[in-house]
Amino acid sequence: MNYKNLGFIIKPHAKGLKEYLEKIIEILEKNDFNLLFPQGVKQLIPNYSTFPSEEIFEKADLIVVLGGDGTFLSAATRAAEKEIPILGINMGFLGFLTEFTKEEFINFIPLLKDNKVSIGERSLLKVKFNSKSFIALNDVVFSKEKIARMIFLKVLVNDVFFSNIRSDGLIISTPTGSTAYNLSAGGPIVTPVSNNLIITPICPHSLTLKPVIVSSGCKIKVEVIKGNDTFITIDGQKGVTINEGDIVEVFEDEKKLKVISNPKRDYFSILREKLKWG
Repeated sequence: MNYKNLGFIIKPHAKGLKEYLEKIIEILEKNDFNLLFPQGVKQLIPNYSTFPSEEIFEKADLIVVLGGDGTFLSAATRAAEKEIPILGINMGFLGFLTEFTKEEFINFIPLLKDNKVSIGERSLLKVKFNSKSFIALNDVVFSKEKIARMIFLKVLVNDVFFSNIRSDGLIISTPTGSTAYNLSAGGPIVTPVSNNLIITPICPHSLTLKPVIVSSGCKIKVEVIKGNDTFITIDGQKGVTINEGDIVEVFEDEKKLKVISNPKRDYFSILREKLKWG
């Protein structure tokens, strides 16, 4: 594939953004790339054309994210729906999803021009509730909408009873999302290419209730047993209130997110760096 048209999704208040944009614009234009920048950074590059995000996703051959993991998540599902690869440059704090440093991306530009890139695929979650449908790269989280009380959920896997769960919440995660909220809640790290889903209770009332890994082909159903103020959050980006008796279906989506890999890093080097392993 020829990555001629680069669409940018950018965290507008990232430290050092203006200087970095000026630097990469000069290099990318010298390498004959067409650049599509969002309207939110117009003040940083006043002499450069900007576009609505919808137009960027229509015209781009590749989405380049400048920001942290939150910015990456905001672009990921739209990129997947359009079947456009995505590349993340870390301008944030942790950066599990944004694999490239600013300097690494600059050094990567000749490889991108010559199409010498490696693309990995990441699983996505489909979350269905009544007539609503959402896509998630990391996770769907069930929690209390207001005060800190336990929620009461019934969980089935492939229509087989899994457990009734009294807890502060519940996370259903992809392998990509295993290093997000799932990890903070005591769930396992799962390599992104694994064909699994992770079910992780958050502070369960039963101390013997532990995270469970199931096949990515499983369909998970979560029913609210009690209460009318349970909230589901999709990738930390979108949310909706569900009530007693409501059932949410969670399963792997047919589409995959295509991610351009950093040739200077493998997954375990990212873990060592981000988690401060030896």
